[in-house]
Amino acid sequence: MCLNFTIKAKNIKEARELANKPLIAKKDITVYKILNKNFFNGKYYSPHKHFEYEKGNEYYRYGKKFEIRVSKTNNEKYLVHIYDGLHSYRTLSRAKDATWGNRKVFKMVIPKGAEYYLGENKDIVSDRLIWY
Repeated sequence: MCLNFTIKAKNIKEARELANKPLIAKKDITVYKILNKNFFNGKYYSPHKHFEYEKGNEYYRYGKKFEIRVSKTNNEKYLVHIYDGLHSYRTLSRAKDATWGNRKVFKMVIPKGAEYYLGENKDIVSDRLIWY
């Protein structure tokens, strides 16, 4: 999964600097995570990286920085792509729109103090995620 958003900048260097400044959650943020259910063991896994999730746990993104790529679109606009992190959706309806087959939507929380980015498709990626 990849999160995308557009920023305005004077040049590619400035765009990269801006892209490397995540937002910080001032309070808990409710999000919706899509998970696949494995019918053999009953466990839930992320659809793209097949990472196992269990209710009652907090999850952390691997590494110190988000993997970010920036490409020029037109004029002073740059497209930012974030490939890693814990991906989810900001609205239940958007999460349901992206669900099919054995995928299910679960309410989770990006905790206060976590780093995050907002995507253009009501998606969000963070460095921490809690499934209560």
